[in-house]
Amino acid sequence: MSRPTPQTLDPLGGLTARYFLLATCVVTAVVAALMLWAHQGDISSAALQSAALIVFTGALIQAIIAADPQYFPFGPVRHALVFATLLLAAALDAASRPDGVAQAGTWAPVCIAIILFLSGSFRPYREVLIVSFVVAVGVGIITFLHLGALAPADAAQQVTRAVTPIVAIGAGTAGFSRVLVTRLSRWQRDHQLVPPSDLAAAVEVQRVRQDFVDYRVGPFLESLLEADSLTPVDAARARGLAAGLRQQMLRDASRSWLSDAVDRFEGDRTIVDSLTADQRRALGAIIAELRADDSLIENSVGAVARPGPPATIELSAALDTSGLRAPAYRAVLGAAFARARVDITPTAVSIVAQLAR
Repeated sequence: MSRPTPQTLDPLGGLTARYFLLATCVVTAVVAALMLWAHQGDISSAALQSAALIVFTGALIQAIIAADPQYFPFGPVRHALVFATLLLAAALDAASRPDGVAQAGTWAPVCIAIILFLSGSFRPYREVLIVSFVVAVGVGIITFLHLGALAPADAAQQVTRAVTPIVAIGAGTAGFSRVLVTRLSRWQRDHQLVPPSDLAAAVEVQRVRQDFVDYRVGPFLESLLEADSLTPVDAARARGLAAGLRQQMLRDASRSWLSDAVDRFEGDRTIVDSLTADQRRALGAIIAELRADDSLIENSVGAVARPGPPATIELSAALDTSGLRAPAYRAVLGAAFARARVDITPTAVSIVAQLAR
């Protein structure tokens, strides 16, 4: 089982962090541009510097795409690829300048440290620490290879200047990630926010059966005890009550928490029974959000369970006007389901959640 991450524990928090990531990428690009302008006289190879900027831009684009709910989650492979690309940009940036003092104007180490700060909103702290260590070592090696004829003290100072921001921000980001995961995990254990469960459905079934017995079967049996003989009318009524009870039990057997949560349910109940607790929580949250929206048309929420393969749960609802946000729905569903498609139009919402790959 994979370790919990801030994004999987709080998908909407990950969605919010995406906008922070977008703003940070813009700030990082501005920082790179300002440092490049301030030290433009140190550039000895415009081609290599151009290549560094292209690779750097590619890394930022990778980070933005990885944080998109459509590609949930921001996984370890994407995480590693972003920083591997940034290390390549750092190598090209260093290679575009003369060895020695000119290396002090490199923008890549500072930009890597800024981007590293964003990892804490998406990845577990151990992974953040490993990436920080690998990147710091990589930047240190790149800086060491371009020291030229610097004195040992100046060389040590230059390596330290390049590596320290990465180590410091990496440690702080890992601490943030650990605290966030710990608190979110504790909150989820203490607040089991689940949708209407099978237990609630069972209570409703028991109430309906009790009413049937109390108000129909019970009085009939009492009338039989008070009567001197059993008439054909009584026998017909007994058969009718038995058939009614049998139909009710068959109907109750096909009920599930999902059929109670929506207005119309079709499909295989066993698919609903196979849902994990996280998947039930996600579906329950989506249905609750739909019902709370003012634009929802009453009695229009439906669900269909299809056996597949792959097995899917489909939700649909009719709307007056749509103010719903598809990215938020994808973030919540993406945390629990293998794939989720959310289509929202001004008059309807359609959601298809795939249980497994």
